[in-house]
Amino acid sequence: MRLIEQRLVHTIEGGLPVDEILSIVEAVDEFMADTAPDEVTEALEGVVGYEFSETEEAIGHLNTESELSEHMEHLEQLAKVTGINPDSALKVVSEKLVQYERPDYDEHRGSFTRPKQSQRTEFSDEALVSLFSNLVDR
Repeated sequence: MRLIEQRLVHTIEGGLPVDEILSIVEAVDEFMADTAPDEVTEALEGVVGYEFSETEEAIGHLNTESELSEHMEHLEQLAKVTGINPDSALKVVSEKLVQYERPDYDEHRGSFTRPKQSQRTEFSDEALVSLFSNLVDR
């Protein structure tokens, strides 16, 4: 039994997605509520605390609206199970989510400057034929 406990603690501390953390917390609450070893309880408290206190770091790898929205749902569920106030964590996720919802038009706007009259180059018919002759089959 001790080996199973150690493996569970190792798995928990090894880094799990929030949905898997939620599943483990629910399973421990359901099946080991009064008998969970201290090491397992401490490991769960550590990763749950991390999800709520270091949210920006915890979501750093999430890059889409759907991933962030799903993470918010899991945080809300985890908060219900653990009794932790999710407000600050949800705010962090919401702020990152807004970045994906609001397009940044300035970032994608190209710049174009018209050439001055003196910068224009005139191409003769011969220059154009020379330029495009390699594209035409003879």
